[in-house]
Amino acid sequence: ADLFVADFVGKTNLLSGKVAGLSGDLVDVALADGTVIAARKRVPLNRGEAVSVSLRPESLSLSAPGGGSLEGIVRNRIFLGSTAEYAIEVQGIGSL
Repeated sequence: ADLFVADFVGKTNLLSGKVAGLSGDLVDVALADGTVIAARKRVPLNRGEAVSVSLRPESLSLSAPGGGSLEGIVRNRIFLGSTAEYAIEVQGIGSL
């Protein structure tokens, strides 16, 4: 519903950006490093407007360089039984 709820219900990665394009319920967001990602919009937005995008860790996946939207360096890995938690540093954005 909002940034408070996104952070309250579990871990999330909040990325700042600006609206680069609009198409129905989707919005293209230009991030600080120039990468453009698609996201669902919750409220009416205008091109050029500053926004925050919430990326849930469980919705992210790792791939070889060039295989995804964001490129970064694995800085830390913690094994949690059947899963693992990674800290990825993305230049121009920060740590995810």
